[in-house]
Amino acid sequence: MDRGVVFKIIHQYLQSSQAKTNNDMKEFFARTSFLRILSDYENYVPLNLPLDLDLKLTSELSDISSLFLKRHFIAGTLVHELGATVDVWDRSLREPHITILRNIFRKHELDSRYGGHHNIMTAIAGTYFPFLLVAVHKYKIIKSMVERNQVDPKEGMAETEVQKWQTCFLWMLKYTKPSLLKRWWKKETLTMKENVLAWLKLICLGLLAHDKKTDSQPTSSEPHRIILSTLVLFVHVNTKAFTKRADHPLIPLIFDLLKFLMGSSSDSFLTLTCLHLRSIITICRKCLFLPHNTTMLRELTYDALRLCDSLYKPLRVTASGIFYILLKSNYLERGNIRRLRHLATVAFAKFLGSDAKKHYTELLLSLGSLKEESHRREGSTPDFQEEMIEVLDRLSEISKYEKTIAHNWVDEEMTADIYVDISDDYRDSPDLRLTWLDNLAVLQVQNGNIDEAVQCKITIAFTILQYLQWKTPKLLPVELRDPSGATLYFSRISPNLSDLRLPAEAFAEDEAGSVGQTWSIEGILDLLEDSVTLLKRESRYQQCLDVMLITLLLLRHRQKYELLLKWSDQHKAMTQEYINTIRDEKEIFSRYYRITFYGRRWFSDVINPHNSEVKSYIYKKKFKLTIGDVAKQLMKIFNAKFSCEVVNLPNNKEVDPSSLDPNQLYFQIVAVQPYFVGEDPEAHPRDTFFERNFNISRFISEVPFMSGGGKFDEGDVSRHLKKKTIYTTGRGFPHLTSRIEIVSIEHNTLTPIECAIEALQGRVATFKAEIKAKPLRKNQLRALLTGTLAVSVNVGPLRFCEVFLDDKASLEMSPLPLRETLRTVMAEMIILALQGLDINEVLVQSEPQQQPAQ
Repeated sequence: MDRGVVFKIIHQYLQSSQAKTNNDMKEFFARTSFLRILSDYENYVPLNLPLDLDLKLTSELSDISSLFLKRHFIAGTLVHELGATVDVWDRSLREPHITILRNIFRKHELDSRYGGHHNIMTAIAGTYFPFLLVAVHKYKIIKSMVERNQVDPKEGMAETEVQKWQTCFLWMLKYTKPSLLKRWWKKETLTMKENVLAWLKLICLGLLAHDKKTDSQPTSSEPHRIILSTLVLFVHVNTKAFTKRADHPLIPLIFDLLKFLMGSSSDSFLTLTCLHLRSIITICRKCLFLPHNTTMLRELTYDALRLCDSLYKPLRVTASGIFYILLKSNYLERGNIRRLRHLATVAFAKFLGSDAKKHYTELLLSLGSLKEESHRREGSTPDFQEEMIEVLDRLSEISKYEKTIAHNWVDEEMTADIYVDISDDYRDSPDLRLTWLDNLAVLQVQNGNIDEAVQCKITIAFTILQYLQWKTPKLLPVELRDPSGATLYFSRISPNLSDLRLPAEAFAEDEAGSVGQTWSIEGILDLLEDSVTLLKRESRYQQCLDVMLITLLLLRHRQKYELLLKWSDQHKAMTQEYINTIRDEKEIFSRYYRITFYGRRWFSDVINPHNSEVKSYIYKKKFKLTIGDVAKQLMKIFNAKFSCEVVNLPNNKEVDPSSLDPNQLYFQIVAVQPYFVGEDPEAHPRDTFFERNFNISRFISEVPFMSGGGKFDEGDVSRHLKKKTIYTTGRGFPHLTSRIEIVSIEHNTLTPIECAIEALQGRVATFKAEIKAKPLRKNQLRALLTGTLAVSVNVGPLRFCEVFLDDKASLEMSPLPLRETLRTVMAEMIILALQGLDINEVLVQSEPQQQPAQ
């Protein structure tokens, strides 16, 4: 039968069912089935006359679809039907066409007559060229449907349907003639070109989601190579526009895609990507060095240095070439490389701190090779060579930390201390300081130290706030413009910020690096949101509320009312969660241990100006870890770190350092408790459980013993003695690290009556806290009443009265001033106990009464 007759019959059938499509589902599915049957025809490809199309034949892209209907009738019809139904909300009417097209493309590749013959596949792909126009011109509609799926899965475009579009788009890019793509892009508008790049990004996100689902690393799969070749072709088509206009809106989109491709785990693919990236940087260098593109340039510099550390030599060489081109481009655009010097230093520091276990030998070799070859580079002027060598020397100076970090990585507390020391070294360079604090935050999260990670993020946020106070205070709400006001808000979350403030001179003298997206209100909000997420994990609801309060102030000032409403709702929910936690007595904080190290070798890798052989720290550990658990952890760490023997000394004996073997290492662990005696209750209220576990810098260890020796007898209070050791740390917990060095130690021995007074004072403080608690913790209050008033349970306050307030008590054992103090404290405790009994009576009456058994 003549082809023309066949096409006429097909056309008549499709025309006859066209009017019924929207009203008659049977007719629609019959029409779709008809197209599917046609696509299954053995000679479907010859029937479509796969011939090249010269776009010069038409002056308007809008005419191409009708032209293809004439030249390639069946394929053109299918693409036309796809375009006509893409904006239909009913998935059953929309998805069948993209499914048919996806299946056809698969058949073409699997057909032995066509698959494997690139020229034939190119000719076949040409018959479907209008599909690319449909996909690009309808991108906004497709995107809205993808977003709609989150709200209404029945109407939106599901992930499986999106994947079909992505597959078809990639297939077309793979086989469509580059010359055809070039002519198309030259005719397209800027908006449609943006949509082309948006499609590539959508495909990248799909690939990334797939890698996460399968828990695999990004590889050099065929989709990655198609995206790269398309991107390179796209850049070369638009080279003239990119070189002419520095702020061209397509350039950031291109580098965003390149960032994804640079995340591949394939060395050969990365080498290919870097080779193309070098030419793209040259084309787009004017855009790269605009002030508002700092983030883009910083990420590019980081990736270049990261890949310079590859074990694959060709990749190291090409990555080194990228770093060189960035330096050279900076020099050509600005007459110096000051900006790259700063960004490279920050990127280098970030990379060094990203993995504490790693040695960065290849990276250092790459930088050394660059330095050696600097004078042999073509077009390299003496001024540029001098500045480039200065940058490389600066990076080498930072690398001095690498060996220390790598040697101590097994000891997480020591590693964290090193990170803090490095960040303190850069107090005159805020960007570098924040880089190391960010490295520390990542490290603390990896080690499970969530409180410490939050302190890092809050310190970073506070530093950015300081910068904005100095640079653009009007961007901030009134409450946060003044340093004292801002400190008041932030110190409720982080107790050491007054010590961590940077002087204004640090921002004035810093190289122009503190201008990226991080150094903004948005940067602060991101950090606060991260902090809330982490604090929720540890049930730190009080701090969550304080972080949210700052967030609400910033959002209100920025007039971000939708976000303000969202965070207000979260604040309300968090408040209720906190109330429930207090009511159910579920607040859990940390345990603290004094750990002393004996032996100079402990400190060989850290700053030790006094050449100390003994150092003591307070360690903060999770509540579930007992002293035995901590000792086992430390022994495991130290045995892996040191070649000599490490000895855990008993915790119930005094240690004479001079009696220890200098060739061995020793440590001793003692459990300690927070100590608040002597604090101003108005300046540091400790009424709530949270307040008694926040901003703690004094700790106490107590060892009760008997006068005259012998086993400790709880009932013989007249012979009770207590040795108290009070430790003061340089800063308060929580801090950037989970250990803080002890700066002072006080020793004191209490007499029997002083032991009694202190015991009663402790009960008084506990009674006050429980009576004030909102909501009331009934179980803790009842346990306190029982322990105080039920003499059969323990010795109790009555025994103190019998021994120390009796008229027969000697003045030596019970001096008059101390006796009067004991009476005063006892009277106060009795009053509080009576209040507690009254509260308990009310609680008992309000509780449902149990019915007696029948």
